[in-house]
Amino acid sequence: EIPSAPPQVWMYCRLYRKLERFRSPELLDAAKAGGEFLLRYARVAPPGKKCAFVLTRDGRPVKVQRTIFSECFYTMAMNELWRVTGEARYQSILSSPPHPGAPGLLATPPPHGGIFLVGWQGLKAHLASLFLPRQRDGQAVLENVSEDGEELSGCLGRHQNPGHALEAGWFLLRHAIRKGDPELRAHVIDKFLLLPFRSGWDADHGGLFYFQDADGLCPTQLEWAMKLWWPHSEAMIAFLMGYSDSGDPALLHLFCRVADYTFRQVSGLPVRHGCGGNMPDFVTGRNPQCVHIPRQVERHLQYCTHTSRLPSTASGQLRLLTRNAFINNMC
Repeated sequence: EIPSAPPQVWMYCRLYRKLERFRSPELLDAAKAGGEFLLRYARVAPPGKKCAFVLTRDGRPVKVQRTIFSECFYTMAMNELWRVTGEARYQSILSSPPHPGAPGLLATPPPHGGIFLVGWQGLKAHLASLFLPRQRDGQAVLENVSEDGEELSGCLGRHQNPGHALEAGWFLLRHAIRKGDPELRAHVIDKFLLLPFRSGWDADHGGLFYFQDADGLCPTQLEWAMKLWWPHSEAMIAFLMGYSDSGDPALLHLFCRVADYTFRQVSGLPVRHGCGGNMPDFVTGRNPQCVHIPRQVERHLQYCTHTSRLPSTASGQLRLLTRNAFINNMC
């Protein structure tokens, strides 16, 4: 699947480039093998720039989506591979015109791929301005809005995804920190970290809901109450990033709360989905898991390694990461 393969290439390259312990020829060779497969098969009709969503093992397209997920992930993978290898043929940015019948809306997922395309400051600034919440007086982060940023009618407009909100939140927070904008930083922490966490956290069983309805109605997705690993990964990144920059102990407390819940509830390999409640465990499906979980570990390792970034009081709390079997195995 294109949403899974490019993030895997990106993650291998990122680990190879950023962390000395992962700088092995085997990891780079795996990334290059994945990159070559994508160069050869990802685009549906070269030289066209539309990428398939699902491919067969031998590279034949099976499914093509109207979204830009595939193009965003392809672009971020190829550019990270270019940064590692220096081979210009990997340098790429794809765009795709809307397919006929595509709804006229903006969705929270574009920062998932868009702001993730690190290095293009203009793109990040543009997306940051698009996805700051303007609906309902800033009291809700909606998954879908109209092209001019207004709330849509019906269940599509009321749809919320706490994990996407928190993920977009730490992208925006990183943008605010790099920009040196304390007002934007405070706004992002309030509206993209604290707001979706408070509304998305299951007060009875713990954990973040998969989907919610902004009016408190039952979401139309049958899996809305599932507790998946990836939203909790994004929450931990967001709160640790916020704390390391601001020193606010409330953010460290939320990080520890999510970490304690996640590592206590999830059993087995880290690719398993279930995180408590009344739902059974679910094995990973069509989500780019080779981004969410390794990226979480990579971020935590950077914070643990560069402890000077954090107030000294945080060092004891961060030991909960290193004593956990998942983190120890990844390290």
